[in-house]
Amino acid sequence: MAFNNGLERRKFERKWENLRKEYTDAGMSESVIKEMYEFDLRVFNRTRADRERGQSLIGVINDINEEENLSKSSVLQNLSETLTVTDKYSIQPKRFRWIDDIENKQLYNLIVELPERDKEFLTFLVTGYNRAEIAEIRGVKIQSINKKISKFKKLFSTVVFASVVNITNN
Repeated sequence: MAFNNGLERRKFERKWENLRKEYTDAGMSESVIKEMYEFDLRVFNRTRADRERGQSLIGVINDINEEENLSKSSVLQNLSETLTVTDKYSIQPKRFRWIDDIENKQLYNLIVELPERDKEFLTFLVTGYNRAEIAEIRGVKIQSINKKISKFKKLFSTVVFASVVNITNN
């Protein structure tokens, strides 16, 4: 929507006529009122300039499904670095990012040190695969999956137990 400078300026001046009367009635000095008017006028002019020269993202968002419009958009080209978010701090490969969310330091360190094959196994469990699906994916029997789960339960229970002992001793 275009900025109608004449109309908006008349609205601004009418508003300031009323404000000037209020401020004078309240006992403010003319120099202070003038400073406030000049400040508001600078804000008004800055807003006008932004609207006249700026580009709206609304058109870009409406055309987001069209690849060619997206690549032609100067707004997105200028702001692409600002609008792009990357996780610089994760040390895990993308499929293991859930590990970075573990709050228990001992458990986190234990899982990080596991071989990649075990991390993949745990990733299947965390993402909701059942034992039969994991067995099928890995090409093994369900009994070996059950043994692996028991092994991890035992391993993780020692870490959890140790952290509970540390909490109670402190």
